[in-house]
Amino acid sequence: MKAFLICAAALTVVTAEPCSADAQHATAQPIEAQSPTAQPAAAQDIPPSPAAVPECNCREHFDWVKSTFEENDAGFGYVLEKKGQAAYDLHNALALEKVDAANTHGDCRQALQEWLRFFRRGHIALGYLSPTAKLEPDRNAPPTAEQLAERASRFFVEKINETTLYMRIPSFMRWAKPIIDSVVDRNRELILSTENLIIDLRGNGGGADYSWDELTPFLYTNPVRNLRVEFLSTPLNNEYWAKVRIDKEDDEDSWSRRILDSLEANPGKFYNPWGEKATVSRQDTVHRYPANVGVIVDEMCGSSTEEFLLHARQSMKVKLFGVQTYGALDISNVTEVDSPDGLYRLVYATSRALWLPDMVIDDIGIQPDFYLGDMPREDWRDYTSDILNAR
Repeated sequence: MKAFLICAAALTVVTAEPCSADAQHATAQPIEAQSPTAQPAAAQDIPPSPAAVPECNCREHFDWVKSTFEENDAGFGYVLEKKGQAAYDLHNALALEKVDAANTHGDCRQALQEWLRFFRRGHIALGYLSPTAKLEPDRNAPPTAEQLAERASRFFVEKINETTLYMRIPSFMRWAKPIIDSVVDRNRELILSTENLIIDLRGNGGGADYSWDELTPFLYTNPVRNLRVEFLSTPLNNEYWAKVRIDKEDDEDSWSRRILDSLEANPGKFYNPWGEKATVSRQDTVHRYPANVGVIVDEMCGSSTEEFLLHARQSMKVKLFGVQTYGALDISNVTEVDSPDGLYRLVYATSRALWLPDMVIDDIGIQPDFYLGDMPREDWRDYTSDILNAR
């Protein structure tokens, strides 16, 4: 298990401003994406800085995105080897035609995003930090009490018949962990005394692996084996660990600091800070109930949610219902960097899973045990309940 955030993005609203726009630029604060699709999201409305925006040149931005991605993204080499240099050269040539034809920031960003799509669709994105768009509040800022209450209302447990509980978990983001833990704690005895449990994860784009820790005891039947990841050590990637991770921890012997030390000792290489390729987790208790667990998934389930599914489906109690998931897990643990002129923000990944190339999840997803894509989605819960209650 990767015990930290693996699904995040930091993007802003895009406008079709001319590349020669005489405007001021604002530095947007990071925000967390709500799904692994890395679609544009709004950022904090910060007053523009007094510095004038340099004239936009899409070729310059392309060169920056390309070089930054090639040097630092953990999935670049893997995809290049899989698709081949000839395919990559052709892709670059076609991308440059669109880049050179771009007359607006919107056109430029679209061309650069199409270039990025060559590699994968999840844990990768490019945002334009528009100085003039109407921006929404920063979703990475501490939520207000009202916001927390509204978010918490989406997480609940409901008894749908005498033998079946329904649990709704729409997010595994960091802010969701205390909500999930609270829902589990309030309903623990009910869960442990009811034969069947449905966990509905539809729309859950992931977040942090530790957010789902409290769910795993209800699923456990046997030891669970999980493969580790390895990190690409570059100055830019290691800067993330130094500034974002370690600065938030007081312990000089923290796991983040140990990871950074090991990465800095292996520049330019992939490194597994834990040493072993896989871990095997064991629990002391196999609960009688729930005896059957149905996990409902859809095409928006990705990243840490897919990590949860890899864990959950190793249980003899668990079956997956729905459609195949999004497919954004092989290349993960994202970070972000702004272009030199502060107009664009690149989101890319710093780690790759050690199950590659033998098992591939990115752009494919995880298949359900029971495919429900041919029936109305409002019927999925009842169908799952019927299967769990079948005698």
